[in-house]
Amino acid sequence: MRIAATGNFIVSDNFEMSSSWTLDYGGSITVTGSELTFGSATSNLNQINGQITVNTGSSLRYVGNALQTTIIGSTGNISISGELIYESDGIAITNNGTITINPGGLLQMGPTHGLTNNGTFTNNGWVIFQAIWPGGPCTLQGIFGGSGTYTYQGGSASSLAGTMTFSNFTLNNAAGVTFPAGTTVSVAGNLTLTSGAISGAGKLKLSGSSNQTLPKGTISNLEIDNAAGVTIPSGVNNKVNITGLLSLTSGTLTTNGNLVLKSTSPTATAMVGPIPASGAGINGDVIHERYLSAPANGSGGRSWRLLTSPLANNSTDNSIFYHWQNNGVNDGTGIELFSPTGTGAAGNGLTQGGGSTSIRTYDAATNTYQNVTNTKTTMLFDGARNNTFLAFVSGHYGSGNITGGSGATNADATGTLITGTQTYTFTPSVLNPFNFYYLIGNPYACPIDFDKVFLNSGTQRINRKFWVVDPNISNIGAYVSVEYIGTEYVASVGNQNQYIQTGQGFFVEGNDLGNQSTVVIEEDDKETGAAQTPMFRTNGGGLETFRIKLFKNINNNPTLLDGTVVAGHQNCSNNIDGEDATKFGNFNENIFIWKGNNISLAIEGRQLLDHNDTVNIGISNMQQTTYQLEFEPGNMNVPGLSATLIDYFTNTTTPISLTSNTTYSFSVTSNPASQGTDRFDVVFNNTTPLDL
Repeated sequence: MRIAATGNFIVSDNFEMSSSWTLDYGGSITVTGSELTFGSATSNLNQINGQITVNTGSSLRYVGNALQTTIIGSTGNISISGELIYESDGIAITNNGTITINPGGLLQMGPTHGLTNNGTFTNNGWVIFQAIWPGGPCTLQGIFGGSGTYTYQGGSASSLAGTMTFSNFTLNNAAGVTFPAGTTVSVAGNLTLTSGAISGAGKLKLSGSSNQTLPKGTISNLEIDNAAGVTIPSGVNNKVNITGLLSLTSGTLTTNGNLVLKSTSPTATAMVGPIPASGAGINGDVIHERYLSAPANGSGGRSWRLLTSPLANNSTDNSIFYHWQNNGVNDGTGIELFSPTGTGAAGNGLTQGGGSTSIRTYDAATNTYQNVTNTKTTMLFDGARNNTFLAFVSGHYGSGNITGGSGATNADATGTLITGTQTYTFTPSVLNPFNFYYLIGNPYACPIDFDKVFLNSGTQRINRKFWVVDPNISNIGAYVSVEYIGTEYVASVGNQNQYIQTGQGFFVEGNDLGNQSTVVIEEDDKETGAAQTPMFRTNGGGLETFRIKLFKNINNNPTLLDGTVVAGHQNCSNNIDGEDATKFGNFNENIFIWKGNNISLAIEGRQLLDHNDTVNIGISNMQQTTYQLEFEPGNMNVPGLSATLIDYFTNTTTPISLTSNTTYSFSVTSNPASQGTDRFDVVFNNTTPLDL
């Protein structure tokens, strides 16, 4: 069907068309007091270069189960005072002209519908994205203006995709809406979140020119790009939950204490991205959650951890008790902190019980932990900086999980977020055995990249390595060393990589006795990409790794207790130097590389393993039971190279594969020779050694 330039098609009674059609420039279609329906079981192409008018009380409706494509040319003009409803299984609209929704008018779209606006789109009435059935995304591109409201509603879970700017936007769908990856939904005016959450890898962007209100609700990723600022209303019922990434491009976000950075799993903790040095920021308290799982370790989820909160100050109370112990309220969150000398909520804050105190501070001068004796007078943060603690996590505050039992919990804290550059200084005064350690808590509500921290111009006199506690290893957690060797970071055991997680503490190592070491952490050190999917992997290059892991059967399950690694690279030295990581003694069993002279290593960086090289394995703090050593070679499939394990206690030798894992079972008895530094060696042989 074709309506020519001088044609005027007036619909005053219900009428249906089922074929493709074209409206030429100068032609018009007017719907008055009736319904005009375009529908077909086959795909149609509709081209509009003239005028379409849908008067009040009338409707223009697209139906059918096939793709309906509409192209509005630069001379095309659609004016809706009635209803324009798209119900077809597929709609693809490209607007190069003008679409106007007049006051009282309605445009309705749904899943699998698409609208690209290259022209002018003015909504002074209602535009509704109706999620009345599940399906593919409703995809929009362009700027959609006017004084009316764009509403996403319905009852089914669906998605809104593309890059779009709305004058005003309302979410009123209990099933929520998903913004897929690559989607940006900008709102320049009013945002209303009546029901449902905004989820997905895409983001909501507030981009107005006057101060905007951020209403209560749940949003995955939010960007503030409004120089006039964004304000969350005050009042306890106005909480805004962020589950993904909060980005501040311009303007101040005023929280009124109602911004919540949610944490629902070990890999799902909200982040605040890099904040510019000027022109953007956060004003007011933030509620920061840190989910603490019950890891699948040998104790069923009870574990030591190095913990902090990325906050600086709370105008009411900065103490551990007020935050991590919920000020004495058992609401299923917080941490059960206990001590044999505990006197409870009415006394020193610590629950009475246990064989030792479950929260400790680190004393760098003596390289020892000190028990916290009162959580009411010990500050979680001190007005300018967050403090870091070694805490034994067994469950939520009031759980009673003291001598047994475990459960996941959230360690919540409320205060002002730490932002901007943070500088830490310390002066090595003793050698342990050849360097000095300093404990730092990640200051930000975002993972940080240790390599960026190390490479900051202000960071001076520390080695390119750090230590953390991994709660997933051993019965109750174990220390893990992470060191840069050759071209990458190597962990002594486990999955820790170069990223320090939100709420995680880490040790650094000074390397210049008597001279000040400095660690500078900057906003640009934040890592918002792959930070919450920690996965150590080698790059397939020249680094060779020879991992040795210690296992024990606990409740008939092989449990990883500890590990150590030899990392070989042609640029490394066989001397003890900055490319080696000292072994931190664990809470239970230990395995390490013994170098003599009271030097034990978690990571040995050295030349490539070759003919007559020996790795001396030390084990300590063992029980009288059966253990397993697992040897895991990486990039060591070298012609002529072989390895043999020597067990001096049993006087046996076992070949070690350099292409796959090898497991060796052994027992520790009451005989002191069954453990220590003299039981195991791995000796390497090469029929074509490197020095030939």
